[in-house]
Amino acid sequence: MSIGVGVIGLGRISTLHLRGYQALSQDRVRVVAVCDVDRDRAAAIAGETGSRAVSFAEMLADDSVDAVEILVPSHAQPELALAAIAAGKAVTVQKPLAGDLATGQRIVEAAAAAGVALRVFENTVNSPAWRLAERIVTEGTIGTPLSIYMRWANSLLSCGWDVPAEAWSWRLHGPWSDRFAAPSLFDDSAHLLSPAIALFGPVARVVALSGDQEVHGRRTGFPYAVAWHHDDGGQALVEGTLCDELVVLTDEYSADTSITITGSAGLCWINTGEGRAAERPTVEVAAGGRLTCYEVDHRWSAAWSVAQADWVAALTDGSGYRWTGREALDVLRASLLVDDAVRVARESSGREST
Repeated sequence: MSIGVGVIGLGRISTLHLRGYQALSQDRVRVVAVCDVDRDRAAAIAGETGSRAVSFAEMLADDSVDAVEILVPSHAQPELALAAIAAGKAVTVQKPLAGDLATGQRIVEAAAAAGVALRVFENTVNSPAWRLAERIVTEGTIGTPLSIYMRWANSLLSCGWDVPAEAWSWRLHGPWSDRFAAPSLFDDSAHLLSPAIALFGPVARVVALSGDQEVHGRRTGFPYAVAWHHDDGGQALVEGTLCDELVVLTDEYSADTSITITGSAGLCWINTGEGRAAERPTVEVAAGGRLTCYEVDHRWSAAWSVAQADWVAALTDGSGYRWTGREALDVLRASLLVDDAVRVARESSGREST
């Protein structure tokens, strides 16, 4: 059985989603339809992928489309997701699932009632490096995991992708961004929370420090430090910065990211995410007084191959994938807790929320 996929929204990130499908054999999955507000772009992508450029209504009415991948700005996502679910399609949406819990729950409940699969895409927990680290933890190499520390050093240099400013404007200005104390941090928070939730489960309590750094006239929330405890134990700390002159080795976004897992008997470092400031081992483990280094595909784009393979397998045989809608609600709840914590931090310091 070959799964037929329709993709709506053909902006920058669609490159990786399409590439992930194209890495799989056509007897497993085919991109059969694409849709975008820019019809010329849709026609060009259709030619490259051997698919058809269609309207969204045509995509939903097409029986050859089994699953719809929605890659549009966050504020437009819920309406399209609910329409695709009502049409009986399996649906992938991007993180965040929604901007509020009620909308997120409505999407999840609609998918459950319709009996269709719902995936909320997040790349961190699908990366080969994270999957390796999870296996190391499961095997007991570092003992019982106790905490996770994540560092995001975002460069203002354009080291990889050239992303037009208009592609980001909805995140920084307008009704969507105005809902959040620090919109850039809210947008990033699923990446920060997902590995911690995968390791420790739902988040209980969040505290935050948020800065005043501005980009394009908008307060970003950088530099920030966010910490939280989980319901069943375990804690996390995240710190993020914007670096004016940091050179990052990357093919995509200009950020050096790293994750440290502290266990009762050892440490595990994941030394790459969106990019890295210098070549170094992808994963390192210190246990029993010895350092062991591992190399897996460190490229940010590698997560898409893993995620699309899992998703196609799930649609074919019902196996697991990340994140299901209900799992993504845990991430959304925690993202909203982070935003609330930022708002409290700003109010307590006498600064306005933006």
